Amino acid sequence: MGQQPQGALMYAADPRRARRWFWTLLAIAVLAMGALYQGMRAAPGPGPGTGLLVAFSALVLVASSAQAARILTALNGPPRFPRRWRPGRGGPLPGAKADLSQGTPRSSPAAGTPTETADAPVSAPTACRQMRRGRR
Repeated sequence: MGQQPQGALMYAADPRRARRWFWTLLAIAVLAMGALYQGMRAAPGPGPGTGLLVAFSALVLVASSAQAARILTALNGPPRFPRRWRPGRGGPLPGAKADLSQGTPRSSPAAGTPTETADAPVSAPTACRQMRRGRR
C-alpha cells in the first residue's frame, strides 16, 4: 500500500471516491424508499414479513440518507472550523514570562530581525502555521 506523506490529514479523502459513494448511497436510499413504500402498501397479514420489510427498509433509508448528507456536506459545505480573529493569538499567555535562554539565536537584533531561539519550544498551532508557510 502507498504511504501518505507525514503531514497528510486522515480525513482528507479523494473527492472522486467520495462522489462515487455519495451517488451509491443515494441509489440505495431510493431503493430502500421503494421497498418501504411497498411494505406500507401491503395488506396486513399474519406473518412477520411485512413488518420486517418496513423496519429493515426504514433503517437502510435513514442510514444511507444520513451518510450521503454527511458526504455532501463535506464536499460542498463550508469549512468545518472557520478561521476567526482571536485577540492575543500567538503571544504568550497572560502572566507567562518569555524564556529565550534556550538554544542559540537565529539572528541578531542588529540584522533587523527579532531574536529567536532555534531550539525554543513552540506550541502546536504555531508549529503548524510555520510549516504551512515553509519556515521550518
